[in-house]
Parts: sequence; structure tokens; C-alpha cells
Amino acid sequence: NEEKLQFYTHQVIEREEKIKQLIQNAPDAIIVINDLGMINIWNPKAEDIFGWKAGEVLGAPLSETIIPEQYREAHNRGMKRLLSTGEAKVLNRTIEVTALKKDGAEFYVSLTISQASLPQGPMFIAFLRDISEDKKKEIELEQHRIELERTNSELEQYAWIASHDLKEPLRKIRTFSNILLTRTEDEMP
Repeated sequence: NEEKLQFYTHQVIEREEKIKQLIQNAPDAIIVINDLGMINIWNPKAEDIFGWKAGEVLGAPLSETIIPEQYREAHNRGMKRLLSTGEAKVLNRTIEVTALKKDGAEFYVSLTISQASLPQGPMFIAFLRDISEDKKKEIELEQHRIELERTNSELEQYAWIASHDLKEPLRKIRTFSNILLTRTEDEMP
């Protein structure tokens, strides 16, 4: 029995080490919070993206670190609703939101949250990726699209005016030729 216990203990330790390695080397920020909203895991990519070292945020409320003030109340309401009713609007979906860096700068992130049920209670695992450069490009593209629409509208207006101005001499020629034909209908061959 002791050999089996050692074997299983070794297996658990080995798996735990693999999970730690995956979290430490993940290409995305991984943040794990408990049901009280306190940060339990903060991987190196989270340190890179947000600027806080793990030691500065472990045990701190998530809402007071990376969640912008205008979203904190919604976050707290969502956590309470999820824990009391099980109803979640953001679990297992990828959404784009803004987050805060340590220096207070707000930037866009792609966020996916999953839930895990552990003996010590529910845990929430957030996978975050900085998409501020993509958002910046998206906004620039939208501005270019608006500028192109404005330019196209101006060109259409110019083309209409030019077309109208070019047709005017033709209208005059028709008018005068009609007058000429009606007045001199019998006299002209």
C-alpha cells in the first residue's frame, strides 16, 4: 500500500509540475481567481502585459488591479449572480474588453474565462491577450473607410456637376436647332 501511495503521490507531483510549466510558459496571460475575486495565480505573461509582479498581486482583489473602474461594479455583480444562480454571461466565450496596466494605462485585451470546481471552491481561470495593436489598426481602418466614403461622395458630387455642365451646351444646341427648324421649316431643305 505504501508503494502504491508513493507511486500515486509521485504521479500527482509530476502532473502538478507539468501544469505549472504550462502556466509559466503560456503565450497568454493566465490569471486564476477564487470565488471571492482574489488572485491565486498570476503567470509571467500576466507580469509582462500588466506590469505587476506576481508577488504584488497574489491575494489581492482582481477588481482593484486590472479591471477599469467603470467596469468594477459590473464585474462584482456578475460574480455574485454567477455564484448565486449559476448564470454566466462571459464564461467560455471570448470577448474584447479594456484592462488596466500597473501605471493606470487602459488597453484592449481579448478575454476568455473558464470555471473549475475544486475542493476549496470554484476557481475562475482567465486567459488574456493584449490586442491593443490590433484594435489600433482596426480603428485606423475604420477612419480610412470613413475618409474614403467622404472622398467618394465628393467625387460623385463633382462628377454630377461636371456632367451637368457638359450637358448644358448640348441642351443649348438642341434648343437653338429646334427653334431654327420650327421657324424655317419650309425654307430649309
